[in-house]
Amino acid sequence: MAGRSGNRRYWERDKESWQQTTTTSANNYADRQQVGAETRVTQCRCDREAEKDPKPQETREIELKRKDAGKPTKPEAGQRNPAERTSPTPPSLPLARTHRVRMPLPILLAKFRGRTPSYPRFGGRILDVVYLDIPIPPPAPIQVGDQVQIYSLERKKRTRTAQPNGPKYTAHATDIRGTVMGIRAVDEEVIEMILRNEDYLSTTEYAHLSFPNNNTAMTDNPWWVRILGWALKQLGAAPTRRIPVEGRELVEGEVEGY
Repeated sequence: MAGRSGNRRYWERDKESWQQTTTTSANNYADRQQVGAETRVTQCRCDREAEKDPKPQETREIELKRKDAGKPTKPEAGQRNPAERTSPTPPSLPLARTHRVRMPLPILLAKFRGRTPSYPRFGGRILDVVYLDIPIPPPAPIQVGDQVQIYSLERKKRTRTAQPNGPKYTAHATDIRGTVMGIRAVDEEVIEMILRNEDYLSTTEYAHLSFPNNNTAMTDNPWWVRILGWALKQLGAAPTRRIPVEGRELVEGEVEGY
């Protein structure tokens, strides 16, 4: 009997807790229904007011302020003009699209001297290195880090009507353009600058540009190159070759940027 009475007490306790849970859920549901009904009533009321006056409250206030801004009013001491305070800000104009302008590179007029392959004969690449002489001074001295473009000088054919002191070269654009990567002193008379070709459609990988040494109109030599040239001169090193300096008037036609 004691076991049955204990089970009955547990069952009654569970029944009471279940009834309380059911009552709480029903009350919460009723509250949600009531809040939803109030929200729908408020929304319907707002819709009816919007139908009577389709302009929202903020728009009406802005229009009234614009009308008042046109009237001449005298601002009080320590206050700004109401017209300035309520005037709408002008819309921002769209920014113009900027285009990158490619500046023309400095031009070097060069004579072709030779060409060597930069890879083995049976290698997978066909790139080569060209050697050029610069006999005509450029518009500005060249130094390491400058970007230049090479024009090839070709000697004109002699004709009977040609003037003896007239132009004897024609300049043509090449596929060699890039950055001067280094400089070295060959001997007392010649220095070389190494140009890395940045035209990837060309078969030329590097170009060695030879300049007359100690010519400030052509190159801006660093101090160590000048000291090395002086040391070679003191040691009595015989110059291997010389590059005669010629004038711009010997080139026929006009070269853009020169």
